[in-house]
Order: sequence, then C-alpha cells, then structure tokens
Amino acid sequence: MSSTQYLSGPDADTVTYRMGDHAGIPSPTYLPELKGYEGLHVILDHIQSLDDHNPIVVPAAAWEKISNMQNIKNRTDEDGNDIGEEEVKSLEENHPLLFYDPPELYNYRLTKTLVNYVFKYSAYEKDAFEAELIAGNHADAFRILPQFHHPFLHANINRVLEETDGANQISPDEKQISTTKEAWAEQTDEAIQSYFSDIVADASTWPSAVMVPPVPQLDSDLSDSIIDRWTTTNQIMADLTAESEVDSYYHIYLNYNAFDPDAAHDNAEDALGVVEEQVATGEFAGIALTIHHPNRIWQTGRAARVTTFLNNLSRVRREYRVPVVAPRSEWFGSYSTDYGVDAFSSLLNGAWQYQRYSSDGGPTGTDQYGRTMIPNEARALKLEADENQDLVGYLEANGDLPAFGTLPDTPPTFDSDGSTMNERYGTAPEFRRTFGKPRRLAHVQEAQQFREESEDGVSQPAREYLKDSKNPYIEF
Repeated sequence: MSSTQYLSGPDADTVTYRMGDHAGIPSPTYLPELKGYEGLHVILDHIQSLDDHNPIVVPAAAWEKISNMQNIKNRTDEDGNDIGEEEVKSLEENHPLLFYDPPELYNYRLTKTLVNYVFKYSAYEKDAFEAELIAGNHADAFRILPQFHHPFLHANINRVLEETDGANQISPDEKQISTTKEAWAEQTDEAIQSYFSDIVADASTWPSAVMVPPVPQLDSDLSDSIIDRWTTTNQIMADLTAESEVDSYYHIYLNYNAFDPDAAHDNAEDALGVVEEQVATGEFAGIALTIHHPNRIWQTGRAARVTTFLNNLSRVRREYRVPVVAPRSEWFGSYSTDYGVDAFSSLLNGAWQYQRYSSDGGPTGTDQYGRTMIPNEARALKLEADENQDLVGYLEANGDLPAFGTLPDTPPTFDSDGSTMNERYGTAPEFRRTFGKPRRLAHVQEAQQFREESEDGVSQPAREYLKDSKNPYIEF
C-alpha cells in the first residue's frame, strides 16, 4: 500500500494534488489533451499560458513518436536556432504527462480509427497489414499488431475491410466477434499485460508520467464479464506501474445512460462502489472519470443523478486522498469542479472523441476550421454558420476574443480583403494551429478564475460562471 498523499489534507489553505513527481498542483486545473504533432506545436507555442506544472494529456501509444517527429525537432527561435528538442525536454521535465489511450477506440466500431491510431506513430507496418487484408489473410494481418488489439479488430472487421481498397468483406457467419463488448469478454490477461507493458516501458522514460488504461465502457446494460474485465484491466495496469516509477489512475468509463434518473440505484453507483474498494488498497494514485458524451446528461434528464454521483465520488476522493481528473469533459468538467473534480480536460480540436475514419475524407468547407472557444460565453462557434451564430459574427460585434496569456485574440491568418475562404482565413490547418486550438487553452483561465473565487468564499464558482453563459448543454 502506498503511503504517498496525492491530495492535500482538509487543513490546507488551498486544495492541491500530486501527479507523478510534481506536488502542489492547484485544484481545479485544466488539462489540454493533444492528439498529434499539431497539438504539440500549440502547447509549445503557448507553454507560458499554462499553469506551473500544468499536466498535459497525451496519447499513450503515440507520445514517443509525436515528441520525436522531425517537424517538432525542427522548431526554431527568432534567430533561426533549433529549439524543438530542448522545448520538448523542458515540457517533459516541468509538466506531468497523463498517458491516455482513447477508450472509444476499444468500445465503438469506428472503422479504421483504431488501426490508424496504432499505425500512425508506431513502427508497425501498415502497408504489410493492408496487403494481408487485401489477400484475405486476416489472421496474418492481425499478427502484425499487438494481441490486445485483435478482438477489437474482429469486432470491426467488415468496416476495416470496407475502408481498405481492394479488400473484400466477409459474410456475417464468418465473423468471430460482433461487438466490442464481446471483444472485451474475449480479451486475455496475457494480451493486456503485453500491450500495457510496452506503453508503461515507454512512459517510464519520462520524469513524471501517469497511466490511464483503456477499459470497457459501463452503461445501462452491464454483465458480470464486463465488470470483471473492467476491474482486472485497471488492476493489471496498477501491478505493472508498481514495478516502475510510473503511477496509475483507476479509470471509470461511463456511458451517460449508466445514470438512471428513475431508479433508486443505478449502474453508475454500483461502479463507484467497486472504485472505492479498489482505491482503498492504496495501489492507485488517482481516479480518472470519463463520461461518453456528457453533453447529453441535461438533454436526457440525468443532471440530478450525475450530481449525486459526483458528490459521492468526492467523498471517496477526500477519504483516500486521491485526485479526480475528468478527461473529455469540457464545460461538464468545469461544472464538476464544484463537486470535487480536481482537473477537467478536452481535446484541443474540441471534439468529444477521436472521429470515425472515412475514406471519403474529413470535414469540408468551413467545418475544416473547427470550432473556436468563446470563454466568456462557455461555448464554441463555427467559423461561419447559416444561423449567424458564428465566430465571424462574434468578431464583427466584439472586435476580438477576451485576452489571456500568449493566446491570439484575433485569427493571425485573417485578411478582410480575401475573396476566397483560404485568402480570408488562411488554410484550415494554419487556422487551427494558430488560432482555433490555442484558444482552447483559455480553459486554463477558467480554472484560475474558479480557484480565485473559491478562495474568496464563493461556494460554487463554476455554477456562477456557467449559469449566465450561453453554454448549449448545461442547464440550471
């Protein structure tokens, strides 16, 4: 059992938590989640806008490759000197890294999104994998990837084949596994240990790393096999990290429908009972709460039930002195900080999860520019929208966005004389990297505001902030 105190005691003047080797991190904190090199560029460009020792969420299987990409190493200062490697080294020394394998990849059939995640930044041979699929040698193709991924590929096989040029789909009768729940039930301890060992070995090379393992999603329809696999998966990660300098968080991944507003007791509360039993062992350095599409909580009348859950989770947090972080939570995460959540997070691109792959390509038109966060209104706007509720309209009415740190308050790529979209706003990648994604870091300012108001005696600063906002999904 660990004797480390990961959360400050009740007598502390302010609540702080420990992550990895870094103690005294103020609660609440915003944790930016980067997905690829574009996000890392944004973090490095605006590192001064983060809190001291501000944790950063990174993709567990991809961070080593992302941080060593040539276009990161080739970053230069104003005098043309190479600074990329030193910037990354400084980031890794001064900011805890939360290694987070996107759980949706193992719980939803997102065509080739899982395959692309594994291949994009790894040494695995994607060309060889696709060649075997095209030849119909599916078992040989799967062997190129870790055993851990095989059941999820089986569950998704026809969608993967559909998006692989030249490959033929198989008949339903030939499918070995049809759903991701079946995939988790078929998973073995040995396959989990092998894959987790690899990512823990990578993480252990950084000074302040914390693991959040991918786990089965818990929803309104729970089976004993899923509960067993959820608990054993968390335990396997804890056992592996106990042998290294890396910490592990207990991950609870809930579908919003696990909260039943009409029942006296629901699956979310049952899951929390399991979490408490496991955290009581002292083997976990914190709790990670991921809720799939939390924006639907209010739409489906579950807000009261979720608030009760958060209060009960906060009791576990206080009793066992472990912080609670909420990946993929955006303004639901802001709301949750009033109930004891120590850190909330979002992808820098503003999506709730990795998007389903399509060979037809991604977004088109102004959708390529994403949504830009409007912090004083707790919402994000498209660049242009038919209903005129868009970023262009906001900037015309207000001139710029609220200033914060090193973040730009107007798009650096904007040219009012441009006749085409690219001429007016720059290319979509330019816009996202220089404006859209950096502006997501304004969540850091929100967290700072909540801390300051809490110290001034405001009991629920997030509620005060959100109740008068234009947030599209939180209601009071």
